Amino acid sequence: MSISMVRLPPDQKSVSKNASPYHEDPSQRGYGVESADRWENDSDSSLVNEMTILEEVEHQRSPKPVSTLYLLILTLSTGGLQVVWSTVMSNGSPYMRSLGLSQSLTALVWVASPLAGSLVQPWIGVLSDQSRNPCGKRRPFIAGGAVATTVCLLMLAWTKETVCFFATRIGGDIHGATIQTITILLAIMWVYALNIAIQPVQSGIRAFIIDNCPAHQQIEASAWASRITGIGSVLGYLSGLVNVFECVSMWENTQFKSLCITAALALGITVTISCILVQEVDPTIEDPTKRSQYNMRALFQTLRQSLFTLPPVTRKVCKTQFFAWMGWFPFLFYHTTYVGSFYTKTVFHRHRPLGHVTNAVENAINAHGIRVGTVASIAFALVALISNLVLPVLVQISNKDKFVSEKISVKSFSTSFAIPGLTLGRTWTLAHILFATCMFGTFFISSSTSATVIVGIVGISWAVTIWAPFALISEEVAARQLNRRHQAILETIEDSSDQAGAIMGLHNMAIAAPQIIAALICSILFRLLQAAGVEDTIGWALRLGGIAALFAARLASRIGEGE
Repeated sequence: MSISMVRLPPDQKSVSKNASPYHEDPSQRGYGVESADRWENDSDSSLVNEMTILEEVEHQRSPKPVSTLYLLILTLSTGGLQVVWSTVMSNGSPYMRSLGLSQSLTALVWVASPLAGSLVQPWIGVLSDQSRNPCGKRRPFIAGGAVATTVCLLMLAWTKETVCFFATRIGGDIHGATIQTITILLAIMWVYALNIAIQPVQSGIRAFIIDNCPAHQQIEASAWASRITGIGSVLGYLSGLVNVFECVSMWENTQFKSLCITAALALGITVTISCILVQEVDPTIEDPTKRSQYNMRALFQTLRQSLFTLPPVTRKVCKTQFFAWMGWFPFLFYHTTYVGSFYTKTVFHRHRPLGHVTNAVENAINAHGIRVGTVASIAFALVALISNLVLPVLVQISNKDKFVSEKISVKSFSTSFAIPGLTLGRTWTLAHILFATCMFGTFFISSSTSATVIVGIVGISWAVTIWAPFALISEEVAARQLNRRHQAILETIEDSSDQAGAIMGLHNMAIAAPQIIAALICSILFRLLQAAGVEDTIGWALRLGGIAALFAARLASRIGEGE
């Protein structure tokens, strides 16, 4: 690509300092700026040397790749976040049922997650984009959200103990219906608070990765994020299987409490490491003329503008995600209960004719059923992790984006094993088809073993789901940001880069909104099927999810890379 000779007027001679966040402070960034001091040497000149400008632009087009260790640290917090989600998705429903909530109402409770994602996260993304906090745009939101998430998670786990503590102080009956109702209402409140608190963490982490990784390594960064997410899932499910606090007899629901403690520690440790070791550019230095804007009208206009100006690939990804997550919602929230139900049905059928099912025996059977479901979750997480390690090597990573220099080597993974024609978009399409096939396969499941096999296979689709869409979006957004900064240098135009926080917030809205619809459908479906005497209620919810996945596969097949 040829670059025309451009002269900058004297008042524009320092504009390149704000051209790219990777070049503000080499000691903070950790990757290459070979001529970081060149502008200081020419600070008294009335005319910047033309070749110096061209070399700086070309250097930004071909930034020095960051190390694997840097990518690992940058994406580490996704693992802690996934441990939290593993706790909520796999054990949240059994925990709420143990408090006395019905299955149909439990489905409505989980509307909290997509509702918060739809209404809260886009605003958090815009707020972080507008932030001019000296600590960085994303880190304050990530750290604050992590603290709030920890508090809500622990309070949810100890809801019953909290209510009983205050009930005994006022002389109430801790076994009465009123106390049970208060316990359920308080637990629902903490579920909603938890889902609101986690939004700054979720939005901030993804934008944090886009902001602090070169455009040509975004796919690699997304792959590392998916791998660490897979590790987080495995650790989260394993902590539920190995009940480290079982010896504390004064605690009830010790398995859920164990998971919550583990999740809180994992989130706190990983977020601390990422926020301390990855230094963001001080936004006040990046553009001293801008200040934090928290005017609701201005924020709404910014969000609306981002919605109507979404990049083309991002827009297609969001449309695909809408149908994809209508299918993922029932699976993620009910697969543990679904697998465990086959075990409990078998055991109850064996013991009831003998009259051996006392309350203690029933509780023990239900608890073991949850463990069986957790084993299936571990199989799901392990398959996803292995797929996260293998698929980036098999998928043909193409980079046709005109904004990225031809000098950049985008073959960050070994390409010797890449399957010709297996692009990221096609891989995502196949993942939807595999998911739909597994959901329809529930017609033929008759035991917890076969259910576990189906859940494990779905791990392949999940591995692609947590990698492909984020890779497609982050690569496109980062490349467009880089291109606009170059235009700002060469043409002295205002840097109006895409706002990563707002775009990732809108993408999450495309993920969250269909889950609200799916939760309402599941609640109605459960009530209707239970009234009709149908036992396999969750199975039918999974099959409806398979139909939604077929629509997602059709939309994903239309996504072309490098658009």
